Amino acid sequence: MRKKVPLASSFDLLQAVENDQLVLHYQPIIDLDSGRTVSLEALVRWRHTRHGLLGPDRFLALAENTWLGGALTSWVLEHAVMDCATWRRSGFLAGVSVNVLPEAITQPWLVETVASLLDLHQLPGEALTIEITERRWPEDLDDVQTTMEALIDLGVGTSLDDFGTGDSTLSRLQGLQFSEIKIDRTFVSDTAQSAPRTQTDQILRFSAELARALGVRVVAEGVEWVSDLERVRTVGVDAVQGYLLAPPRPLEELSAGFGSLPG
Repeated sequence: MRKKVPLASSFDLLQAVENDQLVLHYQPIIDLDSGRTVSLEALVRWRHTRHGLLGPDRFLALAENTWLGGALTSWVLEHAVMDCATWRRSGFLAGVSVNVLPEAITQPWLVETVASLLDLHQLPGEALTIEITERRWPEDLDDVQTTMEALIDLGVGTSLDDFGTGDSTLSRLQGLQFSEIKIDRTFVSDTAQSAPRTQTDQILRFSAELARALGVRVVAEGVEWVSDLERVRTVGVDAVQGYLLAPPRPLEELSAGFGSLPG
C-alpha cells in the first residue's frame, strides 16, 4: 500500500484553521453495563477546497512538532466544547473527549483555555476528557504532570489514548494520574491485529486488570465486529468505541440514539 502524504503546506493548514475549513465528526464511547453513550470523541476533518473531506492522516503531520499544533488544538477544543454544550442543552448528557497534541499539553495556555471554555458554556469539568496519545509522549514529563494536575482540579477527565503502542510504565501511569486508558485497536479488532490472537488476548486482559488496579476505567477502541465486542466483554473493559457501534459523524447527525450496542 502506498504511503499517504500530506496534500498541503503548513501555511495551507493555518489558513484552514483561520477560515473555518475544519469540521469535527464525533464517535460515541459506549458503556458496556448500561449500553449508554457516555462520551463522544471529537475527530477533526479538513474540508479541503480541492481534495474534499480529508481525515487527520492526510494533514496532522503538518501540525505535529510545530507551533501549528497549538493552533489546531485550540480550534478543536473551542468547537468540541461548544458542540458538547449544544447537545447537553438538548438533553443528551454525554461528555466530549478531545485528543491534545504533545505540542500543546505542556503549555500553560491549555489549562487557561479549558477553564475559560467550560465557564463560557457553563459546563462542568466532568463533561470534558483530555486525551494524550501514548505514541507521542512529550519530553518534559514534569510539565505534563503539572498540566494534568491542573486539569484534574477543574474536574476534567484525563485519558491515555492508544494504550499499548508506546512506552508507558506503571510508575508513569500512577504519577500522571490518568482517569482512563484506551486500548489501541491493534489489540482489539481482528482485522487490525499483527500479533497472534492469544498474545493480543493477554494484552487485553492485562490492560483491564491494570486499569482496575490503578482505579481507572478502560475503553476498547476499534471494535469493528461482534467477535471483537465479545472478546472485550470477557476481559472486563468498561466501555467500547468503534465502527460496529457507530462511525464518526458530524454534529447535525447526532441524536440521543447515536450509537448503541448490537443485539
